[in-house]
Amino acid sequence: MRHTSKAVAAAALAVTLAAATAACGGGPSRTEVLEAVGRDAADAYQAFLTSASELDAAFATLCADSAVVNGADVDEAVAALVTARADWAYTAAMWTGPVTEHRSGAVVDWFPEADEIAELLTDETRDLTTERIGTRVGADQRGLGAAEVLLDWHSRAAGGDRIGPPTSAGTPVPPSDPVRRCDYLQSVSAVVLDEAELVHRNWTVAFEGGLPYTETLYTDPKRGVDDLVNGSMYLLEAVTDLELGRALGVTSAEADVEALVEGPLGLGASDMLAHLHGIRTVMIGNISSGESAARELRGLSLLLSDTLAERLVIQIDAAEAAVLAIEGPLRVAVLYDPATVLAARAALKELQVTISTEVVSQLGVTIGFSDADGDTSA
Repeated sequence: MRHTSKAVAAAALAVTLAAATAACGGGPSRTEVLEAVGRDAADAYQAFLTSASELDAAFATLCADSAVVNGADVDEAVAALVTARADWAYTAAMWTGPVTEHRSGAVVDWFPEADEIAELLTDETRDLTTERIGTRVGADQRGLGAAEVLLDWHSRAAGGDRIGPPTSAGTPVPPSDPVRRCDYLQSVSAVVLDEAELVHRNWTVAFEGGLPYTETLYTDPKRGVDDLVNGSMYLLEAVTDLELGRALGVTSAEADVEALVEGPLGLGASDMLAHLHGIRTVMIGNISSGESAARELRGLSLLLSDTLAERLVIQIDAAEAAVLAIEGPLRVAVLYDPATVLAARAALKELQVTISTEVVSQLGVTIGFSDADGDTSA
């Protein structure tokens, strides 16, 4: 429970930072910090690998008899999909090295185009094998987003309920053979699992025939810090300006709810919260302003001034609280509770500005282009 005032929290943080600095004889080096962040990133990719495997198994159970849709199996598949989405969204602040080289975002979770998915699903001249889905269709016809659409259709086509809230995004169910729907679902999950295995292996075993990326990340400390800061900065920019800004009409001439990246499950706000959890891990570790006296700052904050580190803790806490205040599907909240979404955007924007100005300045970060442009559903 967070019950300390900002002043008390800031004081406690200062004590924690001072103790950490004294213990390390002036603070850890960039290499030491990046080594720790790399381990956290490897843990995050392990979590996603586990949830991708569980999703693949859940789809296999759902489709054991493709002509019969069991409600309990649908619920299990939905739960597995929600977990996999959250685990993948959590890694977004760590999309460097293998993820950008492989353009894994285009494989795992590109925003789906339901019309194109329906066309592929209903065209029986095209097979729906793992090889085809992995290499011969567009990114908007595969990944976790496509799985949401297909799972929704599969449930409804068999007379079941929609997998998400009735007010969330959804499209009419195209006429299709249940066997093809299951073939498509299972190929999508197999492709996602293959990518999860590849990225995890690159982080923990070897990348491009060399060291695992947990080590590559700190062999060039300048580049490692630059990549992580740029990643968090551009992730926040995508959420605040490209998505929420356009949906609310703040960064565009007119409000356009279709700018939101949200499928039938209505997980837009959940995705944002997972993004923030990943940014928290990279920037400050698992510390929160209400528990600062008992927990140790980690991440890039160990390379920053005490004052800036304290402010990051408070801003990340505030952004998470603001996103948690959004109820239901994000597109519904934008339409019927825009004030709450605007407040969340403002908190996220404040954090973005701090990272893109003060963190960039203190760490001497070279601002680059976003490697994830077009590849993220942030």
